Amino acid sequence: QNRSALGQLSNLQGIVYEETSSSLDSAIYHYEKAIEYGGVNPLSLYNNMGLACSRRGMIVQAIQYLEEGLEIAQKEGNLGAQAAMANNIAGAHSKIDNPEKAKEYALKSLELKGRIGDGSRVGDG
Repeated sequence: QNRSALGQLSNLQGIVYEETSSSLDSAIYHYEKAIEYGGVNPLSLYNNMGLACSRRGMIVQAIQYLEEGLEIAQKEGNLGAQAAMANNIAGAHSKIDNPEKAKEYALKSLELKGRIGDGSRVGDG
């Protein structure tokens, strides 16, 4: 139970650092700790980690985290999270000038959003 609470606290610390843009390195550190401790919705956590890495310029790592989140969302059948992850992966690929992959994931995201009617957010069941 303590590890779960530490995971939740680390995730919140990561969010604060990322949202205030005071230190993306600190945000990434706390998200990594949250992954280690557990106790946090993995879809939100991998999305947060991917976005923080992307903003930090760590695009390869961002894509890895977002793809992990996409895989979890697929296993859970969470179309909203799949759409959000695919959209974020498209954005990451566009940052490294990989237009074919960016297009592939953008189209996947649009198709998923069409299936659910609207763009649900990561973490929505």
